[in-house]
Amino acid sequence: MHFWSPFSAFLFYHKQFYGCSSLTSLDLSSFDTSKVTNMNNMFYNCSSLTSLDLSSFDTSMVTDMGAMFNGCSSLTSLDLSSFDTRNVTNMSEMFMYNTKLKTILVSDKWNTGKVELSEAMFAYCDKLVGGNGTVYDEGIVGATYARTDKAGDSGYLTENTLYNVAFKHNCSFQNDLSMYY
Repeated sequence: MHFWSPFSAFLFYHKQFYGCSSLTSLDLSSFDTSKVTNMNNMFYNCSSLTSLDLSSFDTSMVTDMGAMFNGCSSLTSLDLSSFDTRNVTNMSEMFMYNTKLKTILVSDKWNTGKVELSEAMFAYCDKLVGGNGTVYDEGIVGATYARTDKAGDSGYLTENTLYNVAFKHNCSFQNDLSMYY
């Protein structure tokens, strides 16, 4: 499913696609999320979802991402490079039951400094591996490993260095540029 026109009227995307268990592909690159504060349960139990484009998501105002991807059991990778999480306080069950998820890409805008709730954030993400090889440990499912995996600093996330370099150097992409990986 692809949305062609920008959606900017909503402040809450709470349960936006909740329970869409037959949905396999979703392109939200035209969504304007710059004023959104609540993304709780946004993709909850989208169990057939294999492709999700969140490349334009501005999450700088979001405080609640609880259970956002809970039950997205067909996703194998998730690119959250556009996510600015500096104001998020709730990440509990955010990736819970993502049983096929191997990679979560983030940029240097990923910040869990204000997170207060993170219970079961990565619960049952058995295939998850961080960028430096840290494998999932069922005993560490909260925000402790919600960081980029680096030598001497274990985490479940993988740094998207391409994203970091492109935007730190003020490079801009025009509408005619497509990137596939």
